[in-house]
Amino acid sequence: MNFVVTHALQATPLLLAAALLELLLPRTTSPRLRACIWIVAALKLLLPAPASSAFGVLPRVDVDGEWLFAVWGWGAAAFAITMSARTLAAVMKLRRGARLDEAMSARGVQVYRTNAIASPLLAGGALYWPADTEGLSEAEQEQAFQHEMSHLRRKDAWRALAWSALVVCYWFHPLVWYAAYRMQAIREMCCDDDARSGGDYDAGAYRMALAKFAARAATQLPRPALAFADPRAPLTERLTLIREPRRTWSVAGCALLLLGCVWPVASWTNWVERPEGSLQLKYMVLKETVR
Repeated sequence: MNFVVTHALQATPLLLAAALLELLLPRTTSPRLRACIWIVAALKLLLPAPASSAFGVLPRVDVDGEWLFAVWGWGAAAFAITMSARTLAAVMKLRRGARLDEAMSARGVQVYRTNAIASPLLAGGALYWPADTEGLSEAEQEQAFQHEMSHLRRKDAWRALAWSALVVCYWFHPLVWYAAYRMQAIREMCCDDDARSGGDYDAGAYRMALAKFAARAATQLPRPALAFADPRAPLTERLTLIREPRRTWSVAGCALLLLGCVWPVASWTNWVERPEGSLQLKYMVLKETVR
């Protein structure tokens, strides 16, 4: 339990810094750079041991008590069961009444037509396509297909699972939930970026497909992950990235910027024992001497 609480406290300034950095970045910034910011911040939650520093100013905090561990355990179990049940229910709903589209399945992935969805999406390694595509041209459907194939190539289902596991472990931390939410939107923008660099990309058809599917999926519940028009991914943000030239910042520059935030924060939020001779220990000794 000490591990979870310690890392949650240490990661809080980093997650706040990540949110601020992403907010300050131009809308046309590469989505992969945005993803790097959140991933580096989230790595603090997975480190094997807290960072230590002789210049830490906060005292050590030990979290004891079986009741607190029980609260965390029951909470994590509840969220894990809820997420699993929702995923299973969504997959069962997708498979109920779905029919195989042999023409589209010949392109390297099993594609099923179903009335249960309003936007194409990937689930369980298969692509599910809305049965009702009235008002959509073949070019628009092709652009949506390339987007979903990008999800498959990037293995985004496993990425989403990893972030869900992090949310389950730190279910009490709102910034972890926000990070997972933003990563969902960033995954969609990364696939938009991949589709844009593809040979079959049609900017006009892509924008129209995104707008039409987004209008259909706006009222759809539950909101599926890895959907072409996921309501959790802001439409204006995606259209801006598609319409305007993308700004490419070097990943090295991003890493340096983040490292500049990591080390000071590690000192400010040092929750481990201070080494002998540290400022805090000298202060404690001086305080006892005065008494």
